[in-house]
Amino acid sequence: MKSGWKFAELPGKPELSFEYSYASGDGDPEDGRRKTFSGVFGSRDKMYGRINLFDWRNLKNSQFNLEISPLPKLSLLAEFHDFKLAEKRDGWSLNPSLYRDPSGAAGDEVGRELDLIATWETSITGKAFAGRLTVQLGACRFWAGNFAQKVAADKNANWFFCQLQYRIDIQP
Repeated sequence: MKSGWKFAELPGKPELSFEYSYASGDGDPEDGRRKTFSGVFGSRDKMYGRINLFDWRNLKNSQFNLEISPLPKLSLLAEFHDFKLAEKRDGWSLNPSLYRDPSGAAGDEVGRELDLIATWETSITGKAFAGRLTVQLGACRFWAGNFAQKVAADKNANWFFCQLQYRIDIQP
C-alpha cells in the first residue's frame, strides 16, 4: 500500500509518501506446519530497504519517503523503514532458521533503516552509441532493534553503492 502527496508547484517538485507492507508469519513454528507467507521472486531488491536484510515474509514494514528533483536530470530520495516481525515466534527472513526466538520474548522490533539515494540521468547522442546513462549513488544505515540485538547481533550496518546503467538505443 502506498499513499502520498506531490507538490508540483514547489521548487524541486517534492513528493512525500508512506508505504506499508505486510507478510504473515507463522504463529506456531513448532506445530510442524509452515504458515509463513512466501514472497515472490525478486521482492527482496529495493522493496524492503536497500541493504537487502529482508524478504517479503514475516514482515511489517512502515516506510516514509521524500523525493525531490533539484535539477531536471537529478533526483534525490530518502527512505526511512521501520521493520517489525509479523509473528514474534517466527524467524527473521534474513536467516529464519538461525534468527528465531521460539518463545517470542525477544519481541518484534527488528530495526530501522535510512536509505539516501541520488540518481542522475542523461542522454548520450552519437551515431553508434546513442542511449541513456544513469548513475545512482546511495548511502544506507540499519539500526538493530531489540529482536536483532538479542537474536542476531548487537551491531548496526552501513552500506554504500554506486551503480552505472547504460541503455543503448539501437538505430535501424
